[in-house]
Amino acid sequence: MACFCRSRKQRRFQPALALLALGLPLFYENPRTLNAAPAAPFFTSIARLADGSIRLGMTGTTGSVYQLQASSNWAGWTPMATLSNAGGLLQFTDAPAPASPQRFYRLQHAPATNSPYWAKAQQTHSFVVSNLLTSYNSYRNKPGSGTAYEWYTVSQIYADAAMVLAGDPQYVPYMNKAYAWMTNMWDGDNPPGGYFAAANIDGTGKGGGKYVDDHSLTGNIYLDCHTASSGVTKTNYLDSARAIANWLMFSGMWDDTYGGGFWWSDSKTVKPTQSNGLALQLFIRLYGLTGQTYYRDWANSVKNWLESQMFDASDGLYLWQIETNGVKNYLKQSNNTRPHRPSKSGRDRPAIQQTLSGACL
Repeated sequence: MACFCRSRKQRRFQPALALLALGLPLFYENPRTLNAAPAAPFFTSIARLADGSIRLGMTGTTGSVYQLQASSNWAGWTPMATLSNAGGLLQFTDAPAPASPQRFYRLQHAPATNSPYWAKAQQTHSFVVSNLLTSYNSYRNKPGSGTAYEWYTVSQIYADAAMVLAGDPQYVPYMNKAYAWMTNMWDGDNPPGGYFAAANIDGTGKGGGKYVDDHSLTGNIYLDCHTASSGVTKTNYLDSARAIANWLMFSGMWDDTYGGGFWWSDSKTVKPTQSNGLALQLFIRLYGLTGQTYYRDWANSVKNWLESQMFDASDGLYLWQIETNGVKNYLKQSNNTRPHRPSKSGRDRPAIQQTLSGACL
């Protein structure tokens, strides 16, 4: 696998080449300026370690916050880590996916934190901490409630991961502590495992069934946290996402009823597009990270079922779900194409928009 590093704000390049073990080349490019900003970050080294991972050395202005990104094609870039340059030198070790034939890196200043959107995000976080976060590191579903739901708790983890990836490391403790609390909701008595939908805010009394959309959302969020983390914590997030995928694959939530597809929950009442779309996204991302072909195969199975059973050729949209009696409900939601769907508590909750683009593997 060839790996390339590139710093931003360059005008011309003078590439450096290193031929490492196994004859696999790794390149890094730094700016040789005409008018580049003197504070632009740049790479100082790149090396392949014995386990196949890549160690990057970088430098830049002391006190600056940088975002390291990776790509397989120079077109789409994925944030890998947010790095605070406390001492002038930075180091990051990446374990790229075995399925990737090449990998490019670039380093840039983290996104600006002085926008009105950033201010609103911080205000929202302050409200959440004051009104929903508990002393147990769980999140109430609403102020004053004694109940924590999987969906709502991981949504807060999702928000914290987004802030970390945007360049603010102060959200890391919130992200990691809520993740640790989530172990209270895991079913350790059942071999496939899985998260229960709800628990008391102190972690006791878990129950309320298990839901494919909740699990799939949680797995995708853990992969965002994996991107935002390093070391053992990074590994733990990936392991947890894989455990969720195992539950999806081996819990019996997928069967041949209506030609395949995941049920919404373990009560097996309906098969929605949203639940399957989220699971598809998780399988695709895990395949990209691990190179394990069974994730690719599951992603293709879900994709094929959605296209054959849930796609409405008359308008090019995906229908809501297949009902208990096998009748297709042609409502179009924004998570498949309609704004809301009923929540487990009987109230509507915001939906998450899903797409099948990029599912061709």
